[in-house]
Amino acid sequence: RHPKLQIREMDSIAASDNLMDSFKQGSNRALEAVGPIAGATVSLFYQPEKTLLTLPSIIALTLMCTSSGFYLFLYFITVGYALGVAVPVLAALVAYNLQHKPKLSSLTNVHSGLVVAWGVRAAWFFLYRERVSWPELHTKVVEVNKTARINAKLFCWFVFSSFYVAMMSPCLHRLNSIDATWGKLGKFAIGLQTFGLLLETISDLQKSAFKSQPGNRNRWCHQGLWKYSTHPNYLGEISFWIGTFLGGIGCYKTTLHWAGSVIGLLFILTVMRGAISSLGAKQLRKYGNDVEFLEFRRTHSVLGPFRWPPQPKESVSL
Repeated sequence: RHPKLQIREMDSIAASDNLMDSFKQGSNRALEAVGPIAGATVSLFYQPEKTLLTLPSIIALTLMCTSSGFYLFLYFITVGYALGVAVPVLAALVAYNLQHKPKLSSLTNVHSGLVVAWGVRAAWFFLYRERVSWPELHTKVVEVNKTARINAKLFCWFVFSSFYVAMMSPCLHRLNSIDATWGKLGKFAIGLQTFGLLLETISDLQKSAFKSQPGNRNRWCHQGLWKYSTHPNYLGEISFWIGTFLGGIGCYKTTLHWAGSVIGLLFILTVMRGAISSLGAKQLRKYGNDVEFLEFRRTHSVLGPFRWPPQPKESVSL
């Protein structure tokens, strides 16, 4: 086999290692931060009132979707994550619309509908990236699955499913509050959801297109939205889930409602923070000899073309 081809394959495997490490480290930090109280809270925070769907039904749907992780371990945090949120919210959205007379408000439908759209898009993106645009990643996913034990899979299945139920809880509370109105904060939340979904979608598409070009798989992406933020896709994800949480405010009727929704938000924020830190460190090791990259990291952050406090030229903070 040609030496250049072997080197390219080794670089692709190394890149996939970096991605898997980022996912694992971010998820582990989230588990350490809010894991011990997640399961107990999720089992209590949602009290269905005159609804076609009960909490056990929501949990069962989530467990069914996240069970894809038994096929490939990392699906617990990729495909299972996306479907484990989207499918239960879709089921709840349909059930509440069938039950409620008068029908749910348009903004309530949009609030949950955007979460469904996020999940469908994310599942498609994860599968397309693994199966089509980055086949080496699928090889790595299979390798990781071979080392995963059944007790680790069971633990991740239940714990991550609990977090996903907590993340979708603002939609469930909003759907269950037919009389709740949408004020300025609620409308802002819908706007933030829409902004986050568009930002994440466009960022992923731009980076995928860049990486699919010959010779670009292991190059630093500095095109489109990636010229203005170190991680625009993560910024979109964070914005989306903050908007989802804010959209439920006004429908959290008890302390347990608040606790479950806050835990869901803290979970995804902790995962994103860990992923940004881990991926940033790997990028610095990989592109550390690129002066343009170092200057970009000095002057930009995930929030855009500014840093506070400003970083000196001889120091690059992640």
